[in-house]
Amino acid sequence: MSAAVSLAYVAAMQEQGIPITYAYVSDAHDFHGVSGNAHLAYGPGQAGYEQQLHDYDAAFAAFFARLAADGIDRTNTLFIFTVDEGDHYSGGTPTPVDCDGVNVPCDWTNQVGELNANIDTLVQHQFPSLFASFLAPGAPNTFTVHGDSAPPFYLAKRGAGALG
Repeated sequence: MSAAVSLAYVAAMQEQGIPITYAYVSDAHDFHGVSGNAHLAYGPGQAGYEQQLHDYDAAFAAFFARLAADGIDRTNTLFIFTVDEGDHYSGGTPTPVDCDGVNVPCDWTNQVGELNANIDTLVQHQFPSLFASFLAPGAPNTFTVHGDSAPPFYLAKRGAGALG
């Protein structure tokens, strides 16, 4: 969800008197494109990342201006912003090494990304006894994982009810 779209939803809810609103703004470090595009992550100073940051700045400016026109501002509203996807930049050296991201774009090819794992396969190969208890056919227990940058695992006895 782009900043412009997500923040427009929040502004509309606030304007209608909904006192507590939440929104998710997609991370600026990824190229979001359209359905079917290949996934691409940006590093600091890359042209695409800088453009998305510029677009997000404009979206937040429009959001705060729209709310201010309705009398909603920091004098009567608490705005809280947190990070979810601060996990992609791994350090390293950009090309060119003297890039600044403003005048000279940076290239972080093959240095930015995510770590993904198939938990079922990982447990089966790394922890066979745990696999026997939780994932194997007829195992007495089960688990689910909430997909996020800090994922919680929910463990339960099979047939004991819904998981987290």
